[in-house]
Parts: sequence; structure tokens; C-alpha cells
Amino acid sequence: TSAVFLHKLSSTGNLVWAKGFNSNVTSALYGNFANSIDFDSSQNPVFGGSFVGTIDFDASAGTNNLTTVGGTGDNDAFICKYDAAGNHLFAFRFGYAAGTVMNQDMVRKVVVDNSNNIYVSGDFFCNTDFDPSAGVTSQTAIGGISSFGDAFVAKYSSTGGFLWVNVLSGNTNNYDYASGLSIDATGNVFVA
Repeated sequence: TSAVFLHKLSSTGNLVWAKGFNSNVTSALYGNFANSIDFDSSQNPVFGGSFVGTIDFDASAGTNNLTTVGGTGDNDAFICKYDAAGNHLFAFRFGYAAGTVMNQDMVRKVVVDNSNNIYVSGDFFCNTDFDPSAGVTSQTAIGGISSFGDAFVAKYSSTGGFLWVNVLSGNTNNYDYASGLSIDATGNVFVA
């Protein structure tokens, strides 16, 4: 399986700091991916992707273990934030909770707006709770428990608090995903 990493290089290409995140799963259909990164107004990196098994997203002496709920064959989406000096701020996951089919829930794009809110787009399967807190904000993909998923765009606060999610669905025979995401000057969200 693959590892997730976050490296900071200087403007001249010299390594400033590096963070690596390895899963406890050594074989899986899907690996671990960091697909997109953006920065808040303090140049803190926010990145997202997909992982399988258990990963400690705090690469320091601390711990922020995230574990896929659907089992070692299912990927869950993640969002992680570090500060500009390489200190872990937070990480959370979301994804389908039952391991009845192989699911690959994924963040494909991360965008941070001028108020430091975090927007993510990607795809999910079955029934997914997008709220990382004790609250529940579940959405169900039209494809249900099948090989077809739906696209989503979600908004989180600068500290990772859930704000909203919107599902972009085709029909039951399509795999829909959203890899393009942008925010205009007035706060309108564009997803493709």
C-alpha cells in the first residue's frame, strides 16, 4: 500500500520539513492518497485524500489516529491541517461505515477561502456521515450499495467544524466524482 506525505520545500528547492503517514494495512485494493492541498491566510497547509486501515496523521510525538470504519478493504476520505512550521493541527475522516462492498470514498480537491473556511469535493458511496463531530449529517449516494458513487462538495470551518454538504448525483448507472472546485470573489462555489 502507498504512504501519504507532506513536504515543505523552500523557494530554492531545499527541504524545510517532511511528514510521512503510513497505514497499518500492507495489502489493499486501494492505497493511501493525498490528492489536493491549499493554504489558509497564515500559509497553513490543508490537504485531503483517501486512506485505508489506520494512520496516525500527527507525525510528531502526539497521536491523531484515524481508522477506516468499513474495514481494511474500504478507503475513507480524510482532511488534515498542519501549521506553516510543520505542527499538526487536526485531521478527520468520513466514509461508508459497512464493509459490504469495496468503497473508495475520496477527497479529490481542497480549497480554502479568504475567511479560512475549508471546501472539499470528491466522491462517496452508500450512506456517509460528513460531520466529523458527534453530530450526524448523512447523505446517501443514488447508486446505493453498488459500484457507483456520487460526487459531493462540503464546507468546514477553519478548525474542521462541519458547515454543510451538497451531493451531486447522476443516475444509478453512473460513477460521479468532482475533481474541480473553486470559490469566486463573492463566495460562490463552483464544482466540476
